[in-house]
Amino acid sequence: MQFRTPIPVFCLLLAAGSVSAQPAPAPITSVAMFRVQPDRLERFVENVQIVTSALDRLMQAGTIDAYGLDTDVVHGDGPNVALWYETRNFAGLAEGDKAVQGAIRANADKAREVWTISDFEKHRDVIVRSLESGGGKVPAGALPVTFFQMEKVKPGKMPVARMMFRHHDKPVEDQLVRDGVIYSYQMDVEAIHTMEPGAVWFLILAPGLESMDKIRSAFAAAQEKMSEADRRALEAMEEEVFDRKAHRDSVSRALIFRSR
Repeated sequence: MQFRTPIPVFCLLLAAGSVSAQPAPAPITSVAMFRVQPDRLERFVENVQIVTSALDRLMQAGTIDAYGLDTDVVHGDGPNVALWYETRNFAGLAEGDKAVQGAIRANADKAREVWTISDFEKHRDVIVRSLESGGGKVPAGALPVTFFQMEKVKPGKMPVARMMFRHHDKPVEDQLVRDGVIYSYQMDVEAIHTMEPGAVWFLILAPGLESMDKIRSAFAAAQEKMSEADRRALEAMEEEVFDRKAHRDSVSRALIFRSR
């Protein structure tokens, strides 16, 4: 049987060709990941304050837009704590790195203890940039939960993956932001490539784990509104664009969160 692609999806494929020509947008996020034993987590958070104080000054100066320290809710074998900061360009990233390294040199004893109470073999760094993002301000004092969906995009398919997100996910998530269900969302890829090509992260920042009930309901409702032909076409595109064996989900909880 010949598969017939519905017109909206066909238009989506045509539009995808224009995405790769657009400049990469901000934000850029630096993420340092650590493996910390649960009984040492409190001490780790205390020692990380030497860095967060420096990041506070950069945020007040407008150099960075946000930073945080997150810990996994669902535990795996790798890193379980992430210290991150977000800026608008590589110049801001450079200022952030300079401030962090200066804070480490000025507080050598506490910096050494960070490495003592974490497993350096499990440590890794990534720098990501957002292809798509949206949302509003996180209320002061809030400690958000972040839902991560990691996918591997097949070679040459990233523009289509981006347009699929714009066409199907973004409208739902924009409405969830307006309804106060979530704070923000992002579609991120590596800015400095250290992993196998094709890694993409879909992030949703929300008030708590219970937000997932409304998120799932919103996406289910959007699917119900699609015609059967469009649903089949979307499923076929997902199989064509993503390597399903590489799919992973994770959830983190903020221990520290600051934003402008």
